[in-house]
Amino acid sequence: MTTLLLGRFGSGKTTKLMQRIAQRARNGAKGQILLVPEQSGFITERRLAQEAGNGISLSAEVLTFKSLATRVFSVEGGLACTPIDTGGQLLLLRLAAEQVKPLLKIYARHAFSAPFLQKAASTINELKLARIPPEELVQWGEKGLLGDKLYDLSLLYGAYEALCSGDLQDPSDRMTLLATVLEGSEKHGFFANRHVYIDGFTQFNKAEWDILRVILQSAASVTVSLCCDTPDMEVEGGVFAPVRKTAKQFISLCKEEKQPVNTEIAGEHPVRFAKSAKALSYLERVLAGAELGEAPEQDGSVGLYRAKTPYSEWEYAAGEILRLARQGVRFGEIAVATRDLSRFADTAAAVFARYGVPFFLDRRESAADMAPLRTAVLALQAAQLRRKEELFALLKTGFVGLSPEEADALENYALLWDLSPLGFAKPFKEHPEGFGEPMTAEAKRELARLNAIRARFIEPLSLIKKQGTAKELGEGLYRYLCAISLPDSIAKAARALEAEGNLRRAQEYDQLWALLCDALDQVVMILGDARLSLEEFAELFALLLSQKTVGSIPATLDAVAVGEAGRMRPDRPKYLLFLGAVDGVFPPEPSENTVLTLHERRRLAERGLPFDKTIEEQAYSEQLTAYQILTAPSEGLFISYYEAEIGGEGAEPSYYIEKIRQALPNLRLETETETAGLFRARAKEPCVALAMGEVGRDQTPQALAAKEALSALSEGESLIEAVEQALLGRRGPITEPEIIGGLYGKRPLVTASRLETYHGCPFSYFAKYGLGAKPRKKAELGPADAGNLIHYVLSETAAEVADFPGGWKAVSLAALMDMAQRHTDAYIHDAIGGLEEKSARFVWQVRRISESIRNLLSEMRTELSQSLFEPYAFELAFGLPGEGARPGIVYNFNGAEIQLAGKVDRVDRWQNGEETYLRVVDYKTGLTTFSFADVEAGLGAQMLVYLFALCKTENAKPAGVLYVPALSRYAQGTAGNSEVVRESAKRTGLLLYDPAVLAAMEIPSDGKAQFIPVSYTGSGEKRAIRVTNALANEEEFALLQQHVEGLLEKMAQGLFSGEIECAPLTKDAFSRCDYCDMRRICQFDAFRKSDRPVWIEKLNKKEFFEKRGKQNALDGSATGSHN
Repeated sequence: MTTLLLGRFGSGKTTKLMQRIAQRARNGAKGQILLVPEQSGFITERRLAQEAGNGISLSAEVLTFKSLATRVFSVEGGLACTPIDTGGQLLLLRLAAEQVKPLLKIYARHAFSAPFLQKAASTINELKLARIPPEELVQWGEKGLLGDKLYDLSLLYGAYEALCSGDLQDPSDRMTLLATVLEGSEKHGFFANRHVYIDGFTQFNKAEWDILRVILQSAASVTVSLCCDTPDMEVEGGVFAPVRKTAKQFISLCKEEKQPVNTEIAGEHPVRFAKSAKALSYLERVLAGAELGEAPEQDGSVGLYRAKTPYSEWEYAAGEILRLARQGVRFGEIAVATRDLSRFADTAAAVFARYGVPFFLDRRESAADMAPLRTAVLALQAAQLRRKEELFALLKTGFVGLSPEEADALENYALLWDLSPLGFAKPFKEHPEGFGEPMTAEAKRELARLNAIRARFIEPLSLIKKQGTAKELGEGLYRYLCAISLPDSIAKAARALEAEGNLRRAQEYDQLWALLCDALDQVVMILGDARLSLEEFAELFALLLSQKTVGSIPATLDAVAVGEAGRMRPDRPKYLLFLGAVDGVFPPEPSENTVLTLHERRRLAERGLPFDKTIEEQAYSEQLTAYQILTAPSEGLFISYYEAEIGGEGAEPSYYIEKIRQALPNLRLETETETAGLFRARAKEPCVALAMGEVGRDQTPQALAAKEALSALSEGESLIEAVEQALLGRRGPITEPEIIGGLYGKRPLVTASRLETYHGCPFSYFAKYGLGAKPRKKAELGPADAGNLIHYVLSETAAEVADFPGGWKAVSLAALMDMAQRHTDAYIHDAIGGLEEKSARFVWQVRRISESIRNLLSEMRTELSQSLFEPYAFELAFGLPGEGARPGIVYNFNGAEIQLAGKVDRVDRWQNGEETYLRVVDYKTGLTTFSFADVEAGLGAQMLVYLFALCKTENAKPAGVLYVPALSRYAQGTAGNSEVVRESAKRTGLLLYDPAVLAAMEIPSDGKAQFIPVSYTGSGEKRAIRVTNALANEEEFALLQQHVEGLLEKMAQGLFSGEIECAPLTKDAFSRCDYCDMRRICQFDAFRKSDRPVWIEKLNKKEFFEKRGKQNALDGSATGSHN
């Protein structure tokens, strides 16, 4: 007996089938089979047990075509072949393409590309399931493009079939083999005397129809349930067109087999809907094709929502789920669907986790993008040592046997020295900190540690051969993966995910090692002794892994099912939220996932080729998909769409939005603008964010809702307090003395550059000197590195000149140049590691700097030979670690104690009777000018800090500070020429306005000063010094000293009070943020209350000292003391 059971979605068809199965089981029937689609197997098994009791498994079983094949093959035979998955199929197809590529007319150019191979595989699968052999394919063609396509396809198909002709079984061959086995079995074979029920299908392919034919021939009874509204098979079009076509084919098949068909209608109206859900029930009838009638009143069973973005749309859904849960609805009774889950899966997982919604993503996820599998592919690429980017990518996977800190250290060293891939293969020799740093014992230990890390990272890659057979290359990869302990690392990662509560990802990770081994087995099985280069093997292995997927089962039964319409089969949910109802997504644009276009498929279908996925077929299929998912819930449907994509592109509502609004004209469209994000108050973390957005607006609905929601939590008061504090916008202060001491020490070390960093921005100082954050850099001769070279050579040369009889006044230019060259060569050898392996640009930079040093020394010789100021010290260090450094200078500002330390490039001294004068000279690789406005703000005061500190310790008077440009441009070939020409011979800075002191520095020639920033008026006895911004008298120097010590005091008080606010100094259009290394950490936000730029006040010399005088009148002198 054959029965065709028809009825709309939810009309009780499945219930009727299960009731009949239960009744026959009670009557003693055995071996009943319920055949369902693959994605419905688990849910159907559970539902059958609920309907008929757990004992039903003794009388009936739920099968899919896939599991049916396994059952039949175990009885009738057919398990001897080795099955391959879709990845293996692509691998074989790639080999087939290689064989026939010279013969291809259309696809030769793209024959090896992954997208083409995937489309070709899809087309071949379809042809196989239609049981069309390759030799018949060309018969369907014609002259022209379509004929050439079919010719190419038949070549690929035939070569592929030949490769599968041994022991390998293509995924599609399983169904065709099942049909063949069943057709060849005895008349009363596997299905003999069985009652077979078929439910949940909308269509069947050729192989499945052949299987159904065998079932009709041998089963005791067959009942087929189809979602169709009428037994009238002459009705054209409409939502049920695809199913009606299937019903017609089934009736025709029954006629061919001389089987009478009894057609039943499950019910005129669906029975799934709750009595209170009148609007939802009415919507089902409209979506099924009924004419619009009198719409019921809005009863809450249908909701419509417009969000601003996909993210806020999923937030709304999470909020609605929590609202329903608090009304007593179980999470397992709620489903969430969208038409394209791949677009929203990451958003769904992030939002639901943030809102605390237990969920299950009903999809299989690509494993190729997971770090352990990427490690395998990247290892094959990195082993070729072609591109350093591949090595970095492998290093960052986290699965190469190194800790995150070790991986970062190795990457930082490689970036610092700009290592090539071959540079990783050799032991590291360069300094871990870059150019110009002494190779101390600590540096040697760090270099040894880095070399040990390098060896652990790079040496296992040598296990991977550069060429060989596929088997040899696969074995090499396996040995590498074991050498880096990948199986253990995957297991450890899975347990960590489990501990974090991410059970879904943990389940997926548990599958990865077996999946990887299976992929290696397939490579060896399919490619075997084929000889390949490592590059070819890597490409093929990546292609194989691209098809690997992992899945998981729900971690708990009470979880929201999230899936894709057309694939998911929600288990009779009470509520369903459909998201992403925008044009082009729901329904989607017609797709072409085969090598044939939709137009070509239609032409072939018209000629009799069994292609179903024409444009019309896809359109009808999408209508049915929409109908089935939107009518799945029994009590409530919420459908939503968004206004704009994440990237900002506009989005239009789906056609179904307008259809629903026409069906239910009383349905109110709720918008995110109207709700003002109140759904965020339903979960703790979003609620805190909502509250933070409402600071200063305590009576808004959002603020009131957030406060009420937070107050209901056990930690509500502390959360509210934390929100209020956070919204003040302050990053600090740090209030715990222990933390401050841990950051800076009990007596913070302060240098002139640190002083400038602090006043430039307290947060930058905190990040750099408190947290120890460092920017990544490359070992190249930048200004700082050039400065190290210049300072070293000047210091060593000056020390040698000091031992020369007569010093600077007696040393010859030739001797001076010889000294400079020796010290330059020594620095290049010891600090840079020589020039042999350096780039041409680097060598040119070193030579240019060496030329500048020689010119600078020549100029110093000229300057000092006629000056009464003599060098007192070069590279004078105090308060710094190392031999020869003087003790630091301690300042105590009302208990806030700091130690001043630093290194001064050069200190000049003039002994005038009992008076000692000191002058500080700084060599600058960049352009530096003295600015009173900068000094007022705390910038450009470095040399003044050192000058005043040294004067106190040496009981001397300040003569001034000079900035000497060390990298100014010289005329080529002028080194050694006493008449060296400079673009600007004069220094910049600030000097003491005292004629005797200035004369001691330099006796003007022809009424002009060559070096110091002084100019004169008149000549002879009438010559006078012109007072400029570069000169200050003793009183003004005293005011400067008070200001500088005030800067030190302000910094000391700020450090000990835990000040870490982001307050960058800003001048004109430039801000410290523009070149601050810490800008990525601070995330400066002008809208944050405490993040405010500090503008540098424009001050000239007169205004500066007037302000100092007024300040002294108000505050008195500086309050600090020093030792």
